[in-house]
Amino acid sequence: MARKSMVQPVSKRRTYLAVAFPSSVLSPVKNNLVATLRIAEIARAAAIFRVDELLVYLERDRPVDRSLQRFTSLILDYLATPQYIRKRAFALSRDLRYAGALPPLRTPNQLVPASEAQVSVGEVREGFVTRVRPRPSVDIGLESEYSLDLPPESVKVGTRGLFRVVDKRAKRVQRADWSDSGDYWRYTVSAPVSTLGGLLKSHGDWLKIGTSRYGEPVSGTLSLLQRLVPERKKALVVFGSPSHGLNEILAEEKINVRDTFDLTLNTAINQGVATVRTEEAILISLSVLNEILD
Repeated sequence: MARKSMVQPVSKRRTYLAVAFPSSVLSPVKNNLVATLRIAEIARAAAIFRVDELLVYLERDRPVDRSLQRFTSLILDYLATPQYIRKRAFALSRDLRYAGALPPLRTPNQLVPASEAQVSVGEVREGFVTRVRPRPSVDIGLESEYSLDLPPESVKVGTRGLFRVVDKRAKRVQRADWSDSGDYWRYTVSAPVSTLGGLLKSHGDWLKIGTSRYGEPVSGTLSLLQRLVPERKKALVVFGSPSHGLNEILAEEKINVRDTFDLTLNTAINQGVATVRTEEAILISLSVLNEILD
């Protein structure tokens, strides 16, 4: 009997979880391989802890920061994309030279069946629109492409998205939405054209958590966290860069950390090193906050 699923469903968080870190996370890394590996650590942490969204903000609005933001976002998006549509979704690029050699994240979107015999009607898969006429056609990683139940003028070639199998015999799919499923699927990537101050302002009603070695121990804020998390429904956990903490980054924008975050936490109490790298801080913080933010 063919298997219907390649992976056990994993529930989404009840609290939408976004993680923000600066484009300068790679500064002053010059080596493409080292940079790719460091970004891969962030991608892995996000996948392990079911992060809904990764936001790469600009530490400063300069060409070098925008370049680092593009590179970081590209690697993160590539790693989260199923292998079966990567060649269609991403053009050949020196920036992706080492990304293809990295092991897959093995998030649910990457563990869907590769054979039509194993696919069930109603299954959701990521896909890539390959043509629009005479009928839109979508590559969803199976032996043949499926037609999309939409008029040609409403679809563009190169569109990526989520699609639901509605008829295996006729090979038809419909568009699906990320919110259609109660299961965790993958993280998405955002590259806001703003510095940290603008990013925080745009998330005004979210629960905003800053991370800093000068912050409060998580153990001392448990009761407050447990009250705020269900009230807000959406949480944004923010990290600084290897060379500048959140206090320093916001100070350049004349913004006081205490007026910005609901909580500023130290998730690595009594750290035994001079500095904790951003990718390390993300892994540590998510492991500490995982159950609280569920």
